[in-house]
Amino acid sequence: MKSELVPAMDLGAFDIRRETGFLPEKPLVVLPEKFRALDNLVAVLPQLTKRGGDFLRRSIDMDLPPLDTRYESAIIVRAVMRNAHFLSSAYVHASPPVKKISQNLARLCYQTSSLFSVDSFAEYQFIPKPPILSYVSYALDNWKIKDSSKPFEIE
Repeated sequence: MKSELVPAMDLGAFDIRRETGFLPEKPLVVLPEKFRALDNLVAVLPQLTKRGGDFLRRSIDMDLPPLDTRYESAIIVRAVMRNAHFLSSAYVHASPPVKKISQNLARLCYQTSSLFSVDSFAEYQFIPKPPILSYVSYALDNWKIKDSSKPFEIE
């Protein structure tokens, strides 16, 4: 039986890198200044959750201004999506649970819904999904290098 060589795949076309696999390159830990309110809310999310669902929702409703992610880089959009999904999941599931999220949070989740492309996010293809915390948001886009003086290593 004659074996045929399989042509090498372009991993970059699937946003996969030899060094990190499917992990995105260094997700943003801190968002740019225009998204400070979003970062601040996520930073205090455990405390807001402890105060109860009504307090959490009022805090998000009052402290999250309308934000626009259009024209931002993919790395910023992914970080905004991560934070918005943490907030929306807490918003919906805090006791007592609700079926709707605030307008500003909904708009942010909608804008960052899901981004896929053939050219490493160079061109966005919008694929809607519910505003819930997904694996991509809480795991793939939610990590940082512990010690930048050491080489990158997956544990």
